[in-house]
Amino acid sequence: MSGLKNPYETLVDRLIHDGIKMVAVDFDLTLVSVHTNGSWMFTARPLASRIRPGFPEFLSEVLRKGLWLAVVTFSPQVDLVRDVLRTVLSEKDMERICIRGNTSDWKPYPSCRKEGKQSHIESAAKYFYKASKMKIKPQEVLLFDDDDENIRVAKTYSMRTVKVVDNTTLPSLLSRDNF
Repeated sequence: MSGLKNPYETLVDRLIHDGIKMVAVDFDLTLVSVHTNGSWMFTARPLASRIRPGFPEFLSEVLRKGLWLAVVTFSPQVDLVRDVLRTVLSEKDMERICIRGNTSDWKPYPSCRKEGKQSHIESAAKYFYKASKMKIKPQEVLLFDDDDENIRVAKTYSMRTVKVVDNTTLPSLLSRDNF
């Protein structure tokens, strides 16, 4: 073994060094390159083929290094999101993921902020706190999203953000010192 780190391990190590404890990823037009409009009528397989480059490796590394992973979406199709993730992640990895979508079985806590994806992110942080007793502060969250408003709101609450604009967004982070 050469001992060289893969680029996603280096990226996750940088996140850890910068104090990130939770990575939150939007689904539509972020993790996958299409928008399902919350009404995808096909199986997960064709949607899984639209996962953006680098995300499977990145998410695996996030989980391997012990960070928390939340998928935050306005879609009510959380079972579809889970099935798409199962195509690229192990069942063991799936146990460390919190998926928050607009479903009838989950409602934001009354004290959660309502703007952008804040209620989804705060709910995931509370879920992880119950699992680990580790409090996650806003500045310890990194949000990947395609939506300018979600990015703007996250920044107002001191979260780190990456705007996903196309299939080169995540791979381009590998060569950048800061984001």
